[in-house]
Amino acid sequence: MSNIFSKYEKAFSGVKVINSTEAYVFNPRSGKKDLPNPKYEFVGKIDIAYPNVILKMNKHNCKTEYIEDAHVLPKRVKKDLVNHFYNKMGNRSSKTKAYLVRMDTSTVKGSGIVSNKRRLNKNGKK
Repeated sequence: MSNIFSKYEKAFSGVKVINSTEAYVFNPRSGKKDLPNPKYEFVGKIDIAYPNVILKMNKHNCKTEYIEDAHVLPKRVKKDLVNHFYNKMGNRSSKTKAYLVRMDTSTVKGSGIVSNKRRLNKNGKK
């Protein structure tokens, strides 16, 4: 099946779900955990108030922006979201937001097709 007709987008293929304690680090100016963690590359967030859309992770007191519908996420990430928001008994947990971070940056750059550059040996010849 062609990538054009696949229902999942490549931008969300290398994504994992983390909670807010991992997503933010301590800010010495404000005395709160409100700075985004620099070791992660954030894709977006999912709020329990809007569970079917991926929102932009933005600064405090700013408008949120729409990124994409949640149906484009892979099956693994959707399963992780259910485990994040619900416990094993099927009851909703106290977590209200889930953050999507990129695990692997190489999946975004292309469609996985190997470029057909000619390889050269040690002497520089074909």
